[in-house]
This record gives sequence, structure tokens and C-alpha cells, in this order.
Amino acid sequence: MKKYILLIFVMYNYCFVSAQECNYIEKYYPLIYKAQIYYFEGKNELAYSTLKESEKVCPLLNQSSIYEIDILAQLAIALDKKEEALNSIEVLMKKYGYTFNYFDENSIYDSLKDNPKWKNLKQNSEKIYQEYLKTINFELKNELSIMTSEDQRVRQQPIDFEEMLRVDTKNERRLKEIISKYGYPNEKLIGAVNFGLNGADISTLVFHLKDVEYWKPIFLNLIQKGEAPFNVYANLVDSNQRKIGMFIYGIYSDTKSDKIIDIENLDSRRVSVGLRTVEMQKRMLELRKIKYGF
Repeated sequence: MKKYILLIFVMYNYCFVSAQECNYIEKYYPLIYKAQIYYFEGKNELAYSTLKESEKVCPLLNQSSIYEIDILAQLAIALDKKEEALNSIEVLMKKYGYTFNYFDENSIYDSLKDNPKWKNLKQNSEKIYQEYLKTINFELKNELSIMTSEDQRVRQQPIDFEEMLRVDTKNERRLKEIISKYGYPNEKLIGAVNFGLNGADISTLVFHLKDVEYWKPIFLNLIQKGEAPFNVYANLVDSNQRKIGMFIYGIYSDTKSDKIIDIENLDSRRVSVGLRTVEMQKRMLELRKIKYGF
């Protein structure tokens, strides 16, 4: 009876945390960015505890350039929490389209290979992947891929500026329809860019959107809900600032301080839209280069 009551309590608590309104900008990213740096620094216990703290306030994402759940799986192994590592692997396979080979061919996961759950995941890996593929809107994915190709085609030299304007206008009009109907085309809708699905995210298109005031509240709301990448708002704004050569969020690494508007408040602006502080961004890039060589 006690076990039954405990199970009900755990399920209720999980549903409450998952269902409640969670502002990812205010509650999630400040913790996640710290966890990522701890991970790169090899501070496994700090990285793990900070990730778990993040998970308490908002369900974990697995965004490109952060890979929160992937990191959690690796940290769980390092801290001898094998069941949690296997649970994270299962989530990555079922929700994010990770193939089993990704784990099987990585020596980090060798200590799990005698575990019955590992063997079960391996045995059912193809079925899991095929079930994952059923969740992807391939028609939309292909359409966005074509839109991105067109976006890049009209930017090849020599540039026909009238043709570029025509394509950009067409793409932006269609993107408004897509997001109004489906929400942000994230990995849950069109799949992650890994494992042979080919890239079809809209990050390239965002840099060329012109109706900034239309998109700003939409993108900010989507970031707050954890449905859009953390950098999409700042990318939209600063890409449109290029025409005057003065920037608000400093997204370009080669931007000099005299080209930042109100530089004294740069960090507070960055944090308010989901970005890291300048120093945290610099530290993360340094550590990532040390760990991965790029």
C-alpha cells in the first residue's frame, strides 16, 4: 500500500512539473549553461547536480550545441548511475532519433553493455527507430529543406537582388503559415539533424527574415516555452542590425565593443532573451575547443 501511494505521489509530482508553465529563459538556461561548463571542466558531480536541478524546474531539452540529455547520460555513467544512463539513452532513441550505433560505437558506454536493458535496447533498436520516424513530418521537413536551398541559391555570386527579395518574401510568408499551424519546426516535428535525416531546421532562414516586429514576440514566447532554440530571437534581431552596423545582442564573434549598442547592459539583454553572458559564451567556446578540437 505504501509503495502504491508513493508511486501515485511520484507520478503526480512528475506530471505537475511537466505540465506547469515553465519559463525556460528565466529558470532553465541559467542552470543549463552552468552545467555545460562544469561538464567541459570535468566537474562531473557539479555538472550532474546542476542538470538535475534544471530538470526539476523544466523538462530537459536536448538542443543542438548543448545536448542536455546526452550529457546527462554520460555523467550518469561517470557517477556509476547506470540505470539513469540507460533511461536517458532510451529517451534519446525514442524522442530524438538517436541510433543505437551512436552509443554502441562510443567507448564511454562500454560499462553498460552487460546490462539487460542495454541488450533489450539493442535488440529493439531498429523498431524504436522506425517508430521514431513515424513521428516526423517529412513533407514539412522536405519543404523547409527546399526553402533553405532557395535561400542559399539566391545568395550565390553574382547576386540578383530582385530575385533574392522575391525568394525571401516568399519564404517568410510561408514560414508565418507554418509556425501559425504547427508551432516552431523543432526536432519533435521535423527530426534532429543527426543520424542521416539531413538538416532542415530554419536557422538559416531566420537570418533573412525582415518582419522583425512580427517575429519578436512569437520567438520570445517559443523560447520561454522551450519550443524554439535559445538563440533564435537574438539571431533575428542582430541579423537585421547588420544594415546599420550596430548590434544589440552581440551574436557575431568578431563584433567590436564599439559596435554594440549600450554595451554596459549587454549581458542583461542577452540573458533576458535566453543567451549566455559574454564571458560564459567565451568560456564555453574555449572549453569546447579543448574537448573536441573545434
